[in-house]
Amino acid sequence: MIESPNKTESPDEMVIFYTDRFKFIASEILGTVPEKLEFLFTSHKSLKERDEKLLKGLERLGHDVCLTPSVISPPWVSKSRLRNQIMSSRPTVVLIYLITWVIVINLLHALVLLRSVRKIRSADVIYVMNFSDYSIYTASIFGKVFRTPIVFDPHGGVYYSYVEGRTIIATDSIIAKCLHFLDRLGAKVCDVYILGSEAFKQEFVSRFSVVEKKVCVIYTGANESRFESTGEINETDIDILYWGTFIPFHGIEILLDAANNITSDVTIGLIGKTYGLQSEQYLEKLKNVKRENGLDNVQFLGAVSQSELCRHIRSAELVTGYLSDNVYVGLTISNKVGEAAYMGKPILNYGSPAIEEVFTHGESVIVSQSTSSKEIAHLIDSYFDGKYRDIGDRAKERYEEELSAEASARKLLTHLEERGLVTK
Repeated sequence: MIESPNKTESPDEMVIFYTDRFKFIASEILGTVPEKLEFLFTSHKSLKERDEKLLKGLERLGHDVCLTPSVISPPWVSKSRLRNQIMSSRPTVVLIYLITWVIVINLLHALVLLRSVRKIRSADVIYVMNFSDYSIYTASIFGKVFRTPIVFDPHGGVYYSYVEGRTIIATDSIIAKCLHFLDRLGAKVCDVYILGSEAFKQEFVSRFSVVEKKVCVIYTGANESRFESTGEINETDIDILYWGTFIPFHGIEILLDAANNITSDVTIGLIGKTYGLQSEQYLEKLKNVKRENGLDNVQFLGAVSQSELCRHIRSAELVTGYLSDNVYVGLTISNKVGEAAYMGKPILNYGSPAIEEVFTHGESVIVSQSTSSKEIAHLIDSYFDGKYRDIGDRAKERYEEELSAEASARKLLTHLEERGLVTK
């Protein structure tokens, strides 16, 4: 029987709480389960892939689920395009924005948690699932008051997203130092800090002076309710597919440069949307590359519906993940890699430390050891010449073993138990 060391309630009465668009799922659907923990999932209004996986995984392992109110962020926080424009502004503007952001979000979060005090009392674990959101500070206060461990998943944190990934903010700027401090403080006040790879864990522990045992590695995967791995394959004319946001560190320009050197008769499709001014400029640059080089084998398909995206993924012969050697790329497994693996598709990705923790070149992924467009073209030609043909099936196996909802939930539960935050 799993019990919290600080709780006396009967495990048969325990439930897992979380916020967001999920609706209450009655415990009768799953039946009576003898071992349960009570989680309170709180904060952001939209679920990220890892949040979705953990919630579903905990459900499938036999835990009941119901929801609590979520924090409704103001538009200048929740709207990514507006947020990115502000973060690209002058340092004084960004500094004022950050201070306002932290104060407003934590006040809003405090109101939500005050409405959920009864649920906090009975919870064994408070799980703060937020992205670009500093409400962890308020949650940590409630955790201390009720002696409830806090699990925090910042999805890489704001520092790595804006400084190392998108490179919107210079590494030596005062704003970068502020983001570093805020992310480090968030890691300090929680009991468990979730990161997306062992490589990210080692980097973060060293750079942010965080206790190593506090970090739990859970890989980002697919929102399994949105990406169906089975279904009828309706053929499209796209052979190689990229989908996602047009951001420079994704390395899409490397794929376009490779298109000049590919000898196979293939068509490359690019699906996605922009994410602020930098992203819009990058997309325009990519379109200029296509025009200037006469790349008739490259198609920009724009943003598409979820069903249309899944249709393109099923039909494509090969899909691409990150192709650049950006610092952030080396620390993460992208959502699109998890989604492609879930759907059993062959994946071409830059050979980052993170990707090689889960996948093996030639067995479950095609890895480029450089950002050379000629190497990318050679790997693509090798695939269409018949090499690597079975890697999609093995990628699906590795997903089930390491990235699935159940595997992710088990990793979290094991970490909590090994830390003594919950006991059997």
